[in-house]
Amino acid sequence: MPDTHIIRTLEEKPFDSLSGGDIASVESHIAICDECKSAYYAARVAASLIQARTAETVDVGPFFKTRVMAAIRDRRLSPQEQHAARRGGAPRLVV
Repeated sequence: MPDTHIIRTLEEKPFDSLSGGDIASVESHIAICDECKSAYYAARVAASLIQARTAETVDVGPFFKTRVMAAIRDRRLSPQEQHAARRGGAPRLVV
């Protein structure tokens, strides 16, 4: 790590992407720098929270897919085609 303080490195790189050498430099630096020690522990906590959150799965209601697909379809259609689709008419595909 070229910088004396490690805060910039922690802000620029995802915590999980730090190499073994980066971690060794960080750990030797935080032994003498309280400001960087706080930033390091905050980055570690944030990384573990993000990892835990991305590992979660959420069950959605039975009509979620239907609502999402309808919203996607409505965004692709012109206002006239949306009106026709809502009243049951077949929308024309414009290419």
